[in-house]
Amino acid sequence: MLMKSATISHARILLRITPHIPATIIFWRRLRGLTQKQLAEAAGLSESAIKKIEGGRKRGSWSESLEQICAALGITLMELISGAEKRALAAAL
Repeated sequence: MLMKSATISHARILLRITPHIPATIIFWRRLRGLTQKQLAEAAGLSESAIKKIEGGRKRGSWSESLEQICAALGITLMELISGAEKRALAAAL
């Protein structure tokens, strides 16, 4: 029962922060002074993929792409998620 509860809790957190991940990526990209094209090249992704992710329109799994983006931005995945969670909490207030 504890495992099921943890999984449900994890899913709720992801649903709450997912809409805020694109804005958090944009924040970090701009902070680093990168264009979408530069980020795409550094992350090994297409510029189109970066545009879709930043626009919240990427379909399928984001996990590998997010790891590549975080590496290119010089942040951890936890830093990205933490930033998105802070945005979600601020939006809820």
